[in-house]
Amino acid sequence: SLKSVVLGDSVKVIGVSAFRNCKALENVTFNDRIEKVERAAFDGCSAIESVCIESDSLKSLDLYAFSGCTSLKDISIKSLQTSIEARAFERCDSLASLYLDFNTVPSVFSGHKNIENVVLGSRVETLSDRAFANCIALNDIDFGENITTIGDQAFAGCTSLEGEILLPENVTSIGKSIFYGCNAITSVYLPE
Repeated sequence: SLKSVVLGDSVKVIGVSAFRNCKALENVTFNDRIEKVERAAFDGCSAIESVCIESDSLKSLDLYAFSGCTSLKDISIKSLQTSIEARAFERCDSLASLYLDFNTVPSVFSGHKNIENVVLGSRVETLSDRAFANCIALNDIDFGENITTIGDQAFAGCTSLEGEILLPENVTSIGKSIFYGCNAITSVYLPE
């Protein structure tokens, strides 16, 4: 049974359901030229524990791309402009740590109950509406220095966030109810 995949430099697209339900697949090494992971490419690969994609060419992670990767704990994505479609990481119930470094962070991680730590890199400019809403275990967020926009309810329901929150200096737009229901936060410092 398939345990490891190494994508050579010539591979730019991983097709629809390419490795779907490869239950023993533990490790995927992505090249730095990957452009697209298509629908359900790794759906049901329940042994994968981490995903690391560093490709300035990455354009999209499609619907259900990594859905059902129930052992997936860590995600690291570094790219220029990446679109992550809804449900790309659905049913990834072990997900605990994110490193995201691309222009706009969508709401695909909303409701992931085990995410504890999020690091946003310097390429992140926008957190979409509900980007991390209801991530009830989230207790550590490292904002990137170039964030300008935080969407509506970006952290609503993140009940493990506590203490003081310092928003980055470049923030120019703060949406509605960004910390709604985060009762353990004592102070939020806004940029001057």
